Amino acid sequence: MTSVKMGRVGRWAVTFTALSVLAVVTAAPSSAVTAVSVTRVSLDAGSVRVDGLRAVASAPISVSSSESTASGRADGSGRLKMSASGYRSSTCKVTVTDGATAVVATRSGCTPPPPPAGAPALSTVALSHTSLSAVGTLVAGAVLLTSVSAAPLTVGLTSSRPGNAPVSQAFVQVMVGSNQAVFTVNQITAVTAPTAATIAASAGGVTKTALLTINPTPAFGSATPATELGPAFVGTNLVDSSTTGRTLSGTGRVGVVSFDFIGGQLPAGMSSEASRT
Repeated sequence: MTSVKMGRVGRWAVTFTALSVLAVVTAAPSSAVTAVSVTRVSLDAGSVRVDGLRAVASAPISVSSSESTASGRADGSGRLKMSASGYRSSTCKVTVTDGATAVVATRSGCTPPPPPAGAPALSTVALSHTSLSAVGTLVAGAVLLTSVSAAPLTVGLTSSRPGNAPVSQAFVQVMVGSNQAVFTVNQITAVTAPTAATIAASAGGVTKTALLTINPTPAFGSATPATELGPAFVGTNLVDSSTTGRTLSGTGRVGVVSFDFIGGQLPAGMSSEASRT
């Protein structure tokens, strides 16, 4: 909250005129953006090939699994055709993203190997909050196993809305003697309507998801209407004829808010104080 205190003022008009926010907010893709589509995916002898349509034109493309990541670029019409060697996916799945949308594709005819008997399996994806409402805010997340791991386990992470709220990393590793690993989801662009993002975790042929809602940033509202202080006249007691200790406040916005003086300057010996909460 920002406050401006004024005392011993003649007839000065104070009004809220400007708003500044530290974070740069850019227009985000709406929920109607067409998702990238995968038409073919193959995983043979350590090589991956992915063909697709409707990606963002000329956008960088990422193809990730719980063990590997490959990158390429869509052409000017949004088509993608890429391949990479030394690629592994124990789940037979790959996640393809163009930076705006993501899709999970499965190789036809591929069967993930079962986890070793008695090995812990992925149990839950937990989020500290179910929604985000402002650029720069984040949600803490964790992947949980059914039991303590006896060997390191790599868990792949994806967000269905990477252009709005990406996960902090593509993979997390559950260490020996633990049953969890943590990550964050950070809102990087604004939305104009509530938008659903699916946070997915995959390991050992098991995929778990959690739903996160991205809401439009609340509009800023002033709790104090424009007001005039005073009047006061030469030769009179300013304390008796003016308002002192006036506080201006507002709610509904994350960031720094500024109030401006208009219609004059503060008399000599007077100052304003700003505070943030």
